[in-house]
Amino acid sequence: MSNLHQLLAVKKEAAERSNQIMGETKKVLSSKHYFFGSNKAYKAFDDEDSTNFPEENEQMSYTVGEKLKHFAREFGRSIDIEYQIDMTKDQSADLVAGDFRLEGVPAPFLLDFITFLEKTGKVYASIPVLDPNHQWEIDPTSTPGVFKATDPEVTYRSKKVLRHKVLVDPTEHHPAQVEKWPEDTQVGQYTKRMWSGALTAAQKSTILGRIDRLKEAAKKALSAANNVEHHKGKVAEKIFDFLHDGIPTEGVLHSEDL
Repeated sequence: MSNLHQLLAVKKEAAERSNQIMGETKKVLSSKHYFFGSNKAYKAFDDEDSTNFPEENEQMSYTVGEKLKHFAREFGRSIDIEYQIDMTKDQSADLVAGDFRLEGVPAPFLLDFITFLEKTGKVYASIPVLDPNHQWEIDPTSTPGVFKATDPEVTYRSKKVLRHKVLVDPTEHHPAQVEKWPEDTQVGQYTKRMWSGALTAAQKSTILGRIDRLKEAAKKALSAANNVEHHKGKVAEKIFDFLHDGIPTEGVLHSEDL
C-alpha cells in the first residue's frame, strides 16, 4: 500500500504537468514556422554586376517527430501513474485495436484513457503538414523526418534602365529628337530553397485514425471489464510507440551539433 500512497501523492502534480505539456505541444505544433527552414541566395545575371546581397537563412527549430517524442515522454508519466493506481481496482478487460493489444486494463483507467484520447486527438490535429503548393522529398543529408522542397522559389531583382528611341534624325541645323523612358529590367534572381519538419498529410491522417481506433476499442473494453489484481505495469511507452510508428523522432541537427 505504501507504493500506492506514493503514487497518489504525485498524481496531482503529474496531471498538472501533463496538462501543461499538452498545451505547450499544441501551441508549438500550431506554429508552423518552428518546422520550416530556408536559404535564400541572390545571383546577378551579369558577371560584371558587383551588386550582392547576403544569404538569408531561416533555421528549422524542430521536427514534428521530435516534439511528439517529448510529448510522449512527459505525458506518458501521468498515464503510467493513472494506470498503476487504477490497477488496484477489480474490473478490467483486454483493449484490442487490430494488432495493438493491452491485456487486463482496469475499467477506471479505460474511462480516463478515453478522455486522454479525446484530448490527444486535439493536440495531434494541430500537427502541421507539408505545404501542398510544393513538391517534397526526404533530405538524405539532414535529420530523419526533414523534407526538402524539390522546386525552389525563384524571384527576380529588377532595376530601372533608361531606354531611348530617335524620333527624328539630326540635321545640319537641328539636333535629333529623342524619346526617353525608364524600363524595368531583370538584373538578377533570388533562389529560395526550403526545408520542413512537418508530416505528410497521409502520416497525420494515419495517426488520427489510430486514435479513433484506440478510442473505439477502449469503449468496447470498458463495457466488458472484468476483475484483475493491481500491478506496477507501464503502458505509456507502448501506446505512444503505436501512435508514432513510422515517424522519426530525432531532433533537428544544427551546425553547432556537428
